[in-house]
Amino acid sequence: MKKPLYFLSVLLVFAGLLALNNICWAGWATGVVDSTRISFGGYISIALSTNNYTCIAYSSSIAYSEETYLKYATWTGASWSTQTVDSSLNKISLAIDSNNNPHIAYAGRDSLKYAKWTGASWSTQTVDFVGSFYGKPSMALDSSNNPHIAYAVIGNSIKYAKWTGASWSTQTIDSTSYNQCSIAIDNINNPHIAYGG
Repeated sequence: MKKPLYFLSVLLVFAGLLALNNICWAGWATGVVDSTRISFGGYISIALSTNNYTCIAYSSSIAYSEETYLKYATWTGASWSTQTVDSSLNKISLAIDSNNNPHIAYAGRDSLKYAKWTGASWSTQTVDFVGSFYGKPSMALDSSNNPHIAYAVIGNSIKYAKWTGASWSTQTIDSTSYNQCSIAIDNINNPHIAYGG
């Protein structure tokens, strides 16, 4: 059975339209995800639910405004559903848990933040106050759907944060480097982090 691949791009940038291109063997199929008159903020992350529905977290701003918003879109099976999650953000990492709830790690103005859909509303938290980020945070979920986040702080370090079930625990992984980083969780819930030296 042929499996679809997904590629994201911004089409009609002058109109601020965010579009999803479905790459399939038959060719390209393009659909508009968010048609509100926004300016695409340049940051985007995609993940699939257990039923292979596409989920997208992205940044946007109102035209001629410096305020940036975190938005989330998901395919319902019939149409796109979009929501505003938070404001004052830029870099984004999205993961979908085993219950198909989205988790988003993102950079606020001076902090690492985290948002989760509870099934009824968005719950947001500040994970760490860090100043300026290098690159975007990277997030993965463990077998209990707890988030683990790797992130780089400019002029400082590679850091790691995890949700213990009650609070956030943060550690400095390397205090001699800050660069792009990526995290993965193995089958016994140990984190693995790759980063540039």
